[in-house]
Amino acid sequence: MMATSQKLRVQDVPTSLRANDLFGKYKREPSQTVREVDIKNSKVLEEIKKAWTKFKCDSHNNFTNYNRALSLIKGIDYAAVDVGIFSIILAEFQDEKSFSKKTGIFLSALINNGADTDYVVNTLHLRVEIGYIGLHNTKNIVINGNSGGGVGFGMQRGKILVNRHGGDEVGEAMEGGVIIVNGNVGRAAGIFMKNGRIVINGGATDDIGVFMRGGVVHLNGNYVALSNAIRGGRIYYKDKIVYPID
Repeated sequence: MMATSQKLRVQDVPTSLRANDLFGKYKREPSQTVREVDIKNSKVLEEIKKAWTKFKCDSHNNFTNYNRALSLIKGIDYAAVDVGIFSIILAEFQDEKSFSKKTGIFLSALINNGADTDYVVNTLHLRVEIGYIGLHNTKNIVINGNSGGGVGFGMQRGKILVNRHGGDEVGEAMEGGVIIVNGNVGRAAGIFMKNGRIVINGGATDDIGVFMRGGVVHLNGNYVALSNAIRGGRIYYKDKIVYPID
């Protein structure tokens, strides 16, 4: 059980995202101040923890797992602040099998099911990167730290801001919305992308845009290689279009 009161250090980040700030000049977010927060046990957090413990992420289909998570959190009356605190106390579970995928899908279900529009997920304190944050996303999310692979998988709308590095396959099968990564990303950014916008302010590796059919990718740092299997959309490197090229 969680102690009655815990003090943890988290970054003080905004809970809302403004399109003008994000799109203006694709600049990095300013350094955030670190503050102490006092986390007290609550019935809501205990209910969320209980649902997470019951959640079995054992299907190869991400959306099947996502729907299982949704069924477990229905009826819990939580707010965006509870999701942010839950992302902090997840540290006690990170040695569990499949922690990365299970946690990302569960957080995505919490966010999409929640009544608020703006959420902060804290990952700076974790040893294990969380994959699939923003699965089927419809909200505004600040990821205060690194994200694992598959951030924004199947994203529908809204905005995701990763304040550090992203993993592989950023924006896989993305259908709308905006993803901004202020650090580096792994391979295959924009894979199977259908629509929306991805902005990568750090570096990127190879296979960028593989099987991409629509949408826009902005590469503001150096990259290794575009895919030779891009099917559509547009890719820019420092405001110069690099796909398609007439």
